[in-house]
Amino acid sequence: MKLKKTRRMILAATLAALMILTAVPAMAETNGSEGIPAAETEDVLLIAPASTELTAAQVKAITPAAKAASYSYSKIKVTWDKIDGLDGYIVYRATSKNGTYFKAFTTTKNSYINTGRTTGKYYYYKVRGYKKINGKTVYTKYSPVTATYARPNKVKITDAYGRPAGIGGIMIDWEPVSGASRYEVQANWKKDGKWSGWKTYTPNLWGEKEEIETYYSLLASEKKNNPNTSEVTILVDGKITTMSIEEACELSIGKTQARADVLEDDRTYKFRVRAYRTVNGKKVYGAWSDEYTLKETLNPDEILAALRQYTIDYAKKNNPKFIYLDDRESSTPENSSYYVHGEFAGFSMYARQEDVIEAYKETIGRYVDRMKTSGGENSGFLFIRKSYPGDAEGISENVTDETYYAMWMLY
Repeated sequence: MKLKKTRRMILAATLAALMILTAVPAMAETNGSEGIPAAETEDVLLIAPASTELTAAQVKAITPAAKAASYSYSKIKVTWDKIDGLDGYIVYRATSKNGTYFKAFTTTKNSYINTGRTTGKYYYYKVRGYKKINGKTVYTKYSPVTATYARPNKVKITDAYGRPAGIGGIMIDWEPVSGASRYEVQANWKKDGKWSGWKTYTPNLWGEKEEIETYYSLLASEKKNNPNTSEVTILVDGKITTMSIEEACELSIGKTQARADVLEDDRTYKFRVRAYRTVNGKKVYGAWSDEYTLKETLNPDEILAALRQYTIDYAKKNNPKFIYLDDRESSTPENSSYYVHGEFAGFSMYARQEDVIEAYKETIGRYVDRMKTSGGENSGFLFIRKSYPGDAEGISENVTDETYYAMWMLY
């Protein structure tokens, strides 16, 4: 079939060049460099041009798209799509949308990190590309203006866990954020299928609001309670130690930690944290962290196996007359023929397994040592039981309001 004079066959070398042509509005209406209307080019085989070289007209027709986003409390990152065929790009900055833009940076890449920015202050950017053609620099159009301000980065929560002895107190840990003055923490809990919504507090057994505590709120409280002193005397690792109030508070709650009182029942708890930086008395907030759901990760069988082995090893060294009894007939402390030598404090259902194991080693050692006074050979075993609201609290007649693990040593 003979082609009409209005038809054109366009030869090409690279797909990239074809993409450039289709991105330019002036060229999108034609199928050839001579501007033949698309309606007159039926059955034309369209193949990319033989060269990636852009013409001056093509360069001038390009409009880059740029985006500015906070990169840290003092940095802003500007990015744009890389356009094949251009030699480089120029980034311009102003402090107002219609203000004076000055050249901030020239690069061959498609991103620029603007350092030294003031937290919370808006900066406006626009970008244009360029190409040298026949010794002359030809510029693209300017991108639309994009604006943002520098703020602290998003927080990452690393863990949320209960105490290894006792229940109720949950610690939330997160990674530090550069430039953050302080952090805000919120909780959200579900009860009977309904979420509470994000709060700065959690409820206690009596329905009262317990504010989530941070290092700074604890410090403020301690300074209020001790207005005439800058030091306190506390017990640290079994030794009475004098230190500053700041040091004592940080031992209790780290600067990238929070403590929340939770009810250990059938509720589901979530936490989130955000950093902020104070500039001229104003808080500039970063984004909230991803939600972190409080979970039970304990394996009682593994805990019991680890503490069983510790008891055997400790007794072998310190009380060889003690025999760990594996073959016991009883299934609970209540119907055991053994005596309850020690009922431990119990531990949170949200405790970390390694913390529980470590916390009870000292207690086990103390109990095994005490058995020396019984004379002759003695034997015993450990017992762990999970208690739920309404269950007996330990082996007493009291009833527990919360879920936790009770632990005993019997002999």
